[in-house]
This record gives sequence, structure tokens and C-alpha cells, in this order.
Amino acid sequence: MARLNITEKQERTFRIESPVLAETPLNNTTTADFTSTSDNGIWKITLTRKNKELSVGIEWKTNTGCYSCKRTYSACNQCGQAFQCKSPYSTMSIVPCKKPNASTSASVSPTSWQNSSLVQCTLKHGDAVFKDKYLFDIVLFIGQNIPVIPVEPLESVPKNRDIMLTLLKDINSVDTCFVFESDKSYSNVGLWAHRVILTKYKKFDGIIQYASKKATTALSEKDDSKRDVTESSTPSIGRDENPAVLTIPVPKDFSLSTLSVLLRYIYTGEIKLTADLGQHAVSMTKSSLVIYDAMGKTRESVRWSPFDADSPWKLKDVTWEELLLAADHFGVSDMRKNCEDEVIGAMNQSNVVDTLFNIGCSFDTVKEAALDFIVKNMETMVLDGEDPFVAFKNHPDCHSLMFEVMRRRVKKA
Repeated sequence: MARLNITEKQERTFRIESPVLAETPLNNTTTADFTSTSDNGIWKITLTRKNKELSVGIEWKTNTGCYSCKRTYSACNQCGQAFQCKSPYSTMSIVPCKKPNASTSASVSPTSWQNSSLVQCTLKHGDAVFKDKYLFDIVLFIGQNIPVIPVEPLESVPKNRDIMLTLLKDINSVDTCFVFESDKSYSNVGLWAHRVILTKYKKFDGIIQYASKKATTALSEKDDSKRDVTESSTPSIGRDENPAVLTIPVPKDFSLSTLSVLLRYIYTGEIKLTADLGQHAVSMTKSSLVIYDAMGKTRESVRWSPFDADSPWKLKDVTWEELLLAADHFGVSDMRKNCEDEVIGAMNQSNVVDTLFNIGCSFDTVKEAALDFIVKNMETMVLDGEDPFVAFKNHPDCHSLMFEVMRRRVKKA
């Protein structure tokens, strides 16, 4: 006879939504009570921001009280019978809705519930933030093994991720090359991709169509003899008879690292701030990308040169601010929203003014969050006597932004 194993599972989940807290005392903590009908108790949730961490505390008090006369004291002064708050939960887990894999857990002593003590668990502040607010689950459960928590992903990642990664570095199928002519360090480097994948974004499609028309016009302006050789070397494929290979210059504001991270997201739905060019189709060029196919000679003037782990060229990690600007420029709207959330979640007293002027002036969501942060932390930001705005006194938006800070400060008072 087969052995039958029966395991009792009991979980309780609280969905937490709250405005982002300031870093300074008084404004860096908030509490709320929740009365439960299922266990006849009161749950108190406390959030406290500590630098780059968010501390989450929870305590439980029973409404039942004395089992004889229902009075709520640790020892009933009505009938003298002792009683305790009892809860079966032995583990507490915090699960960010944006990054479920970044969950943290802590063991809970039975005496913590009995004494109505605060049970605490911490997680990275940025992991708790989603769309300008805290959004995460507090999960209480029996036992030490963390249960599988079905959290619906906020970003869809293609199921064929491995296929897309293979395609990303396939030198035999790529047809669009990004060049970095304004970057002296990588002026001869080409980063390749596929038009059919890029054009799912409207703005990217416009950039590709513009490059295609420009290339077609350049071909038509050549004399007959040169045109014959060139046209045989760049056969037309796809719609509107686009040239088979397109070269797209990348604006000087965007580095090779930034664009490689952007492309990886477009292909896989994943964001990794460390650029790994070993996963891309990368080439070294002579001057410009021209395909030669006449007289059976070499077909390409590019030399494929993958950047592996031993490459002497080490790329810097990309910042969320850099990635946000690139996502906006190329119209990758889903990535843009993710980057905005990360930039807002990383705000602190030392970087919020820079973020306001350098990023907020172009992104309203970031600007609003930065202004609110400055208003909440104004006292400590100017306490040392230094003007946090002095570096931007010549910025064209300095006066209007300072006025807005003062207006909100007065309104809050």
C-alpha cells in the first residue's frame, strides 16, 4: 500500500501599498492597523525607511482576550484566569511585487506573538518600490520552508528566452548595425540586431525607415558604373525594397554599453545593467559598413570580433538614468517605465537635486517624485547651510523648480 503523506499548510498574506517614505526621522515611518475577522485579532503594520533598506514590522493582538470573560488583559483582572495571544505562524516573508525573486524572510519566535512584540524583516528599498509607491506582500506561514508564492509578473518575459539570446548573437541573420562614430573608444565597433524585432517599437521603426530611405537615396545618386557594383553588393529585401544591411549611427549621448543593455531587453525582456557583449553580434569595421559580392570576392568588409570575458576592453555598468534616456529616445516604452521606477526608488538626499535637474526636466513622473522628496526633506537638506541648488543656478529651469518647491512647502505647512 502506498504511503500517504499529509501536510497541513496555512498561510496569511497582506498586500501592502503605501507612498514612498522620506529618509529623515518623523517622515521615514508609517503605521496602520488591520482588524481581522478570521482570527478576531488586530494586526499592526509598521514601515520604516533606513537609508537603502525598508524595515517591515508586524505585531498581532487578539480581540478575544480572556477565554472565560473575554476581557483583553494578559491576566484577566475580572476572573484571574491567565491567557496569551497565540498565532501558529513561524516564518515571515516579504515579497516585492516588482521583483518576487528579491523576497526576504525571517523566523518568528512563538513568544513574539504571545507578547505582542514587533516582528521585523528588511528588504532593499528599491525592490519595494513600484510605480511611485511601495507595493509588496507580507506572507506569514507555518514551518521554515518558504512556500511558492504565485505572484503575477509585472513584465512579460518571452518563453523562448534561450532562442532569443541565440538570435541576438547570430552573425548570419543580423541585418542592422549600430555604429558609434562619436565615441572615439568604439568608433570602429558595430553592434548588430534584426530589423524585424526592432520594428515592434514604433519609434525604432521610424528610425529604421529613415535610415533605409537615406541609404536608398545614396545608392541612386551614384553613377551607373558604381551603382551596378553597389546594388549587387547590397541586395534589397523586405518591404519598400530596403537595403539588405542598414547602418544606423548612434547619438553621442548613448554608449555601446547602454545600447547593448537596451537590445538585450528588447530581445529577452530582461534588464541587466552589466553589458555582456559576448551575447551580441559585434564587429570591427574599417570605416563604414559596405557589402561586396561582385566577382565572387569577399562579401563583407567587417571583421567579427566577439567581446569575451578576456577582452581588454571592459565596459562600464549602465546606470538606470542612462538606460531611461535611451529607452525614451528609441521609444521602448515598457523599459522606460521600469527605469523610471528604479530612478525614483534610488532617490536620496545626496542625489535628488541632480536627479531633478538632469532627469526630472525630461520626465514628469521623476520630477514629481523628486519635488515631493525635496519638500519632505527640506529641513535636513539645508541644515548644514549649503545651498543644494547652487550647482544648477544657471540652469534654465532653476527658478521655476525652486518656486515649485517653495509653493509645495507652503501648501504643506
